[in-house]
Amino acid sequence: MRAVLERQDWERLERRLPAPHLLQGWDWGELKRGWGWTLTRLAWDRPGSAEPAALAQVLVRRLGRSPLRMAYLPKGPQLAEPDDVETWARVLCQLERWARGAGLTWIKIDPDLPVDAEPVAAAWRALGWRPSEEQIQFRNTMRSSLRGGESAVLAGMRAKTRYNIRLAERRGITVRRGGAADLSTFLELYRQTGRRAGFGLRSADYYRDLLDRYGSGDAACVILAEREGQALAGVVPLRHHRRAWYLYGASADAGREDMPAYLAQWESLRWAIEQGCEDYDWWGGPERLDASDPLWGIYRFKAGFGAELQHQLGAWDLPLAPLRFAAYRRLAAWRRARLQAR
Repeated sequence: MRAVLERQDWERLERRLPAPHLLQGWDWGELKRGWGWTLTRLAWDRPGSAEPAALAQVLVRRLGRSPLRMAYLPKGPQLAEPDDVETWARVLCQLERWARGAGLTWIKIDPDLPVDAEPVAAAWRALGWRPSEEQIQFRNTMRSSLRGGESAVLAGMRAKTRYNIRLAERRGITVRRGGAADLSTFLELYRQTGRRAGFGLRSADYYRDLLDRYGSGDAACVILAEREGQALAGVVPLRHHRRAWYLYGASADAGREDMPAYLAQWESLRWAIEQGCEDYDWWGGPERLDASDPLWGIYRFKAGFGAELQHQLGAWDLPLAPLRFAAYRRLAAWRRARLQAR
């Protein structure tokens, strides 16, 4: 195990991986460094080779004024061979040793692995890891292949989705691609969406920082669907290597019956194709395929574009200070119960 200190070295190693994840990318780490996390990047080489066996971008943060400190690996570690149980054991044992030396309370990993990777999960359990009660990211996701280009993506959509895209155009909705100058417009749409859906937003400076890091290199775009100059829907896709992510989407309270979100999303897919992306990650999918799941409506929207649900292993925890970690879990459970009671 060794530390990686230079961007060019990290990105060179990433290119050796089968599917580098946005949240393990250099820019994402630097974004989080600017918002209260400390950062360490680690690499494991293949035995007798300079080729990477695994990479891990590790975020560390103290919880408020408490003595609790967590190491968090969003969508990491990443392995060159994700089903290699022996490499998982080597990586996690050395990661544990590093975290204990740093005086951390627990480690949370969240690799980008399918739920059927049971031999890997069994290896984690044997090392003391347990499925986490707190999923910081969505446990599941949805993905679309972009390999066939625009015609293939259109053909993979449900007929109703293609109809809604055309309907938006007939009703005078147009789309344009912008950047940082359009962030305030997008955030107003996002605030309206948050009020309807019951979620809060980060500060405007956070999103501005994100666009500064990704937009300057053509790895992000602000897409707005408008009518007569009034923004009705927006999407902010991000690109990392050959995959794009739909992290942020929003729509105004008014005009949703004219389907501007469908046209904005189609433009986001077109942007990703033009950027050379092979896959589109829709970021978030339900646990259950029925109307009782809170993500059911979002699932139906994404599935209409041809996205396929991928159940994943989700986040796992390794307590390093069991008594402190148990106290934290009780407090976290109490907070969740309060939120659900509202």
